[in-house]
Amino acid sequence: LTNNGYTVDDLVNGDTITAGISVVGSITNVGSVANVISKTNAFKIANGGVDKTNNYTVTLVNGTLTITQRNITVKVDGSMKYGESEPTYTFDYSLTEWNGASEDVKAKIKAEIEKALTIKILNGTTDITSTISSALVGKYTTSLSSTDSNYNFTFLAGELTITKRSLTITVGTKEWTYDGKEYEAGYTLGGDNLANGDTATISTTKRKDTTGDGYVESTVLSYTIKKGATDVKNCYNVTILNGKLTVKKATLTVTVTLSKTTMTYGDAVPTMSVSYAGFVAGEDVSNINITGLKYNGIANTNGVIANNISAGTYTITASGITATNYNIVYKSATLTVNKAQFAVSANWDNTNLGTVNWSVNEIGPSTVNVHAKNFTIQLKLGGTVVSTYTVAYQDENAYNSTTGTYSYNLAGVITSGNAGSYTVTVIANSDNESVNAGSATTTIL
Repeated sequence: LTNNGYTVDDLVNGDTITAGISVVGSITNVGSVANVISKTNAFKIANGGVDKTNNYTVTLVNGTLTITQRNITVKVDGSMKYGESEPTYTFDYSLTEWNGASEDVKAKIKAEIEKALTIKILNGTTDITSTISSALVGKYTTSLSSTDSNYNFTFLAGELTITKRSLTITVGTKEWTYDGKEYEAGYTLGGDNLANGDTATISTTKRKDTTGDGYVESTVLSYTIKKGATDVKNCYNVTILNGKLTVKKATLTVTVTLSKTTMTYGDAVPTMSVSYAGFVAGEDVSNINITGLKYNGIANTNGVIANNISAGTYTITASGITATNYNIVYKSATLTVNKAQFAVSANWDNTNLGTVNWSVNEIGPSTVNVHAKNFTIQLKLGGTVVSTYTVAYQDENAYNSTTGTYSYNLAGVITSGNAGSYTVTVIANSDNESVNAGSATTTIL
């Protein structure tokens, strides 16, 4: 503050001081100082250009420069995220009377005040200013003090708000082929992340078995966040981003095994079973469902192929096995059924064949023995067929278990005939049997 003005009393007749007065005084802070007035060598009192100085006895009286305290009412509020090093403050002068000060003056005063202010943060009555970065989420009181004597302060209590910190837990994605082991995909932390040495313990989805070849969401099952032994979970806004856990089915190969791969028509069919390749982690057939096992669609594991199956080549394939953790691949077996061979023999005697007009000394066939079930006995005279006799499967009464043959009496086969040489021939009626012997002849006398 300066003021180089002055006032003059007791000049008369229109006289004025025209030169030679000096006023020196300056003050910056609250207080009072002399504003000193003095004459220089150029001091002069004149009137109309005429020097009148000698007509006066001049007395100089010093003035006073005084700055009084400005009344300031202020409070400070603050905000910060949990774990930040210091708050952001906002000063409130709304209750201060500025007495017409310009905005520039206000700005300068505020800057000066705020430079000298000391801010304390209180938790109740405890000063936590120096440890504010580790203070938990909540509201705290602010208080102000200042050593600036230029202002008459009224300090109002303010409020510091500590808000939650953002934390993103991104759960990973993992894909693998079933191997009997349990896996989880892990996670990464993001957002504002952890602060103050806080530690997070996070449990995520684990998966071992498949649910088809689809996926399950991998998410956070539980988590804790602590600072030492103190739970600071509520100091974080947690966002969870899920991943995926995909378990692909392993491949299990099921191969049909036959007790024999070739047989002759009429023999007992082979027994069948399956073998497995591809079990993991020590698993076995108890880990899959074989109750629906079928061979070529037939549930019975034995006797799948009829005992009277025709000669030919057959593919035997399993089906019906189910498994949660395996894709079933079936490998078939091949069965070859060869044609049966049967022998023909004729017994000749002198037995009267009854209905045929044989001579007394006739010699003719009485029976034919055949290792087969389905055939035709054909009687020819010369090259002409004169009679046939067909034997079918249903003629089981002809089976001789001792000889293992079917024996048929030829009486009545020849119902009439002339003298001559007849040929008896056995002909197979099935693709599954073949004749192993030729024919026999008889002569009607």
